[in-house]
Amino acid sequence: MKHIPFQFFDREYAELRDELLQVCDRFFESGHYILGAQVEQFETRFAKSIGVSYAAGVANGTDAITLAIKALDIEPGSKIITSAVSAYATVVGITQAGCIPVLVDIDPATGLIDHKKIPSAITTKTKAILPVHLYGQMVNMKEITKIASSNDLKVIEDCAQSYGATYAGKPAGAWGDAGAFSFYPTKNLGGYGDGGLVSINDTDGAARLRSLRAYGQSTRYLHDHWGINSRLDEFQAAMLRIKMQYAIGWRNIRNEYASRYRVEIHSVIHLEQTPNATHSYHLYVVTHPQRDALQAHLSSHGITSLIHYPIPQHKQKAFTYHHGPLPNAERFCDSILSLPLSAQMTKDEVDYVIEVVNMFERS
Repeated sequence: MKHIPFQFFDREYAELRDELLQVCDRFFESGHYILGAQVEQFETRFAKSIGVSYAAGVANGTDAITLAIKALDIEPGSKIITSAVSAYATVVGITQAGCIPVLVDIDPATGLIDHKKIPSAITTKTKAILPVHLYGQMVNMKEITKIASSNDLKVIEDCAQSYGATYAGKPAGAWGDAGAFSFYPTKNLGGYGDGGLVSINDTDGAARLRSLRAYGQSTRYLHDHWGINSRLDEFQAAMLRIKMQYAIGWRNIRNEYASRYRVEIHSVIHLEQTPNATHSYHLYVVTHPQRDALQAHLSSHGITSLIHYPIPQHKQKAFTYHHGPLPNAERFCDSILSLPLSAQMTKDEVDYVIEVVNMFERS
């Protein structure tokens, strides 16, 4: 029996080891560990890679959401529309900014926010839409930006899972007024600890971001406004610059394997793909009415699978905000399962996952 983990960190490190260790030597010798040349160079490369004017590295993806909201001058108490299905960090990012999350139900075929349900959720207090590009698949951003423009709303993209994804040829993080990225180690572009980034085109907004992440400083020891301590470490920026060189190649391998899953696995329901889009396949998620039994079956054959996410936002005990009925989100979270998918998997391992998942249909 094969043993297939969900993550392949050891293989990824073996692939990059020599380059990473060389950069480590230069980093430690430099003696500069916070907001220096490594962060500046990474920010410049990242912004160029997605076609925006500016990028500001921050401590994590949750802070990226909070600081994007603050940089866009969205006042505390404002309502921000987002998806009922996401990592809870999405909601935390909104509430950290003093704003109120308003949840909209999903399209059960994709797991993405149902843009047709957004207009009815807009009130005079609504100031932004925060679409989540869940599992690495982009939301229909033409519809989102159209709704936002018609209602004078800001758009902040939650791109935590979608580096390398595109919609209509335009990358995640380049559609909205700002984009929030996470570099948590499991992400497609992941560091070796926490990290995040905000993408933005507005010059003044970029300046505010850089001040907000460093106590609200305009210059050292001069604090003009609200701010927090949320800085991307020089070490993480140095590591991420190396990994960025491989990110799109790894995305292409995941897409190749995902295409095989989609065509060759017959015992599950596959999520529909957004038309005119490139999926980054942060995760390969399927649904099955007997999800728990399927997960146990995979485990008995040495395959690790996970659930992203078992509890919709409004069912979390910490979520105390008013919400309407969200039946699609609830049914979706009860049936989803993430299969192993990594650029570091071998084709034999992909074959084995396909074989074992299909065995469940006959069991």
